[in-house]
Amino acid sequence: LATAAIGAAREQPSVIVIDEFPYLEERSDDEARAIESMFSAAWERRLSRVPVILILVGSDLAMMERLTEYGRPLYDRPTRHLIVDPLTPQDIATIVGVSPEDAFDAYAVIGGLPAFADDWKRAGGFRGFLLSALSHPDTPFVNSGVRILDAEFPTEIQPRLVLSAIGHGERTSRTISAATGIPVNNLDRSLKLLSEAKRVVRVEEPLSAQRLKAPRHSVADPYLRFWLRFVEPALPEIERLRTERVVDRIVASWPDFRGRAIEPIVRSALERLLPDPGLPGADYVGSYWTRTNDPEVDLIGADKREAPAKVAFTGSIKWRDKDPFDSSDLERLIATSSQVPGVGPGTPLVAVSRTGIDRSARKLTIGFDPADLLAAYPEG
Repeated sequence: LATAAIGAAREQPSVIVIDEFPYLEERSDDEARAIESMFSAAWERRLSRVPVILILVGSDLAMMERLTEYGRPLYDRPTRHLIVDPLTPQDIATIVGVSPEDAFDAYAVIGGLPAFADDWKRAGGFRGFLLSALSHPDTPFVNSGVRILDAEFPTEIQPRLVLSAIGHGERTSRTISAATGIPVNNLDRSLKLLSEAKRVVRVEEPLSAQRLKAPRHSVADPYLRFWLRFVEPALPEIERLRTERVVDRIVASWPDFRGRAIEPIVRSALERLLPDPGLPGADYVGSYWTRTNDPEVDLIGADKREAPAKVAFTGSIKWRDKDPFDSSDLERLIATSSQVPGVGPGTPLVAVSRTGIDRSARKLTIGFDPADLLAAYPEG
């Protein structure tokens, strides 16, 4: 570090970037503290006295946050903390140059990764992108998922198995246990690591006026969610260059997968649009289900995330290619919503539809289409 600062001058400052800093610290807490102490000493003795910018970068957010906790060697050292978020659906729409509905579809596959957005634009759409991205085992789209998992779980076999099961659609402890063969009582450590330390898994509870413990687990990142569902199980075929066969299978399963994958993306976008004068009392958006999954409601609006006094709105997401949200969809929403604690006769009804709202859904309070959702994100 001292050598890297040689030659730094006011007219020409030095910028030192240490990428993937957590890799230096992954063996033990003692080694981590030793590494941090060396950086602290270098800053104190040399770097702070010359025009140097020292940047530590890491994808393990929990570990990076731990660096500056009280009692750590680097406590109170950094002058700025910056979380670099992935691109938004609006960014994807701008880069790829597609309609709002196609932008959300692309986001459900590539997430917020800029390089994949460029690849999508060159390929000209979903199938073309897959044919290129899965053309051989060394493409960035294939390799990125492998590298993420190798970096996050170099020796953690059980959490890796659990993540794979969640990526394949298992959402409850019982079904994850059945898929992995790991007893339910032994899943807690892995689920906690995945959700709290690694933050690759999202844990959600039903949202209503009556608290219900029925946690569901899902992969937080759209790209990794798609990769675990479709790319990981197809790796042997991709290695044998059976691209067409793999892509045909993905395209056939895409409507069902997309219907689920788009839900957290829609809820996040809709929450960004709140508060809305047409939906008073709503600041947060979740969903509702029971342990038997009957009923299930895609959208629940409330004034807080836990135990709200009442439900501000209920809603349904329909992400179909052709048919708009119609009266039959609305009647199903009314029937299921009536079983949600905190819902009353005057609770507003909301629909989010990829193809718009049919005029027959007259009892609907408000409807949102992909363009409305995209407006939740600032351009630029």
